[in-house]
Amino acid sequence: MTTDEPSPASDPTVIGNVIRFGDDHYGLHTELLIDAPASKVWAVLTDWTEPLPWSSSFLGIVGEAKNGAQVTALYHDGEGGRFELPRNNLVFDDGVEFGWSEEPPPPFQGFVDRHRYRVEPVATDQTRFIQSDSFQVVGPNETYTSESLARALLDMYLRFNAELKSAVLST
Repeated sequence: MTTDEPSPASDPTVIGNVIRFGDDHYGLHTELLIDAPASKVWAVLTDWTEPLPWSSSFLGIVGEAKNGAQVTALYHDGEGGRFELPRNNLVFDDGVEFGWSEEPPPPFQGFVDRHRYRVEPVATDQTRFIQSDSFQVVGPNETYTSESLARALLDMYLRFNAELKSAVLST
């Protein structure tokens, strides 16, 4: 396993790395510290009654938030609309972590995508937010390699993390 140097950031509490696990298996790891209790970070992150108004990428989940559930992840499409990704096996640990691990539909087919959003208390009023993902090749994809997909998503994940931090601190 190898990692790139952390992405440059003006905030030393922000981390963003692309990680090589093997020839056809890359991932990314991002994290930042938020000066707020973990319960508050979790509440802002998982308020899916409406699409997340503060996020420019991930909008939330439609469906029952429970371990093993079938849900739909909603995202901005970058053109003023949104797109939906069905997720057949939600990983959900209330107050701690949610995500999925499966092969997504086109245009991201050909990879097992292991995406996680995690909240870790550091102190009473400080939380580490971690967003990680990995992409292991399991079939053909004419658009992406596992490395190019991880590199393409790194900035979006870092931006989402910063947007979450701003939303938490403004509530």
